[in-house]
Amino acid sequence: MVNENFEELIKKKDVISVNISTLSLDDDRIFNAAQVLSTSDGKLGYLVDSNGNIQLHKLGAVHVEGLTLRQVSEKIKNELGIYVKDAVVVTAFVNKKILVFGEVKSPQLINIGGEKEKINVLEALTIAGGVNEAGDNKNILIIREDKGKKVFKHLNFEDMAVLNSPWYNLKPDDIVYVQPDVERGTAADKIAKRQMIVSSLLTGVSLLLIIYDRLIK
Repeated sequence: MVNENFEELIKKKDVISVNISTLSLDDDRIFNAAQVLSTSDGKLGYLVDSNGNIQLHKLGAVHVEGLTLRQVSEKIKNELGIYVKDAVVVTAFVNKKILVFGEVKSPQLINIGGEKEKINVLEALTIAGGVNEAGDNKNILIIREDKGKKVFKHLNFEDMAVLNSPWYNLKPDDIVYVQPDVERGTAADKIAKRQMIVSSLLTGVSLLLIIYDRLIK
């Protein structure tokens, strides 16, 4: 069954943003100015290093690997308690993406994080412009990395049971591939070949009629 409340665990090489708000504007500027690592799209964040840590002002190394964003926010808030009161900590993934390609109208990388941290297959396909005429709604392939291995799952969106699949909700770094409809493609090829044959026959008949007409005259 679908788990609407699943939360992605932080891994090494992830980039997460940490926004700290306190009762002091000066403290806010100091804490948030340390967030200097920029991604390709200009967003700031902290890189989770090879030890699973991020480096924060005053706190130093904070271990975040294996935790959810919610847990990291709570952890940082608690550790900041000895320096500031009533801190509000908001964290988000910065470098998480989902790739949608194949028989869609607009193949693309979809950035996820913040408000768009959770996204399902239908939402991803909609952002990519939807499945085009050559695509197969019965054969949407999801590729996901699990414990260092690639796992593959085929979803049939003509079966409503897919909405209850644990694969319906996408995870960061998932790949969505819309495969071509082989049967439709085969039928289209047959029609095209028939049209070509008919066209060739008509052309041949027309040439014969022209030649015959000239011979008679």
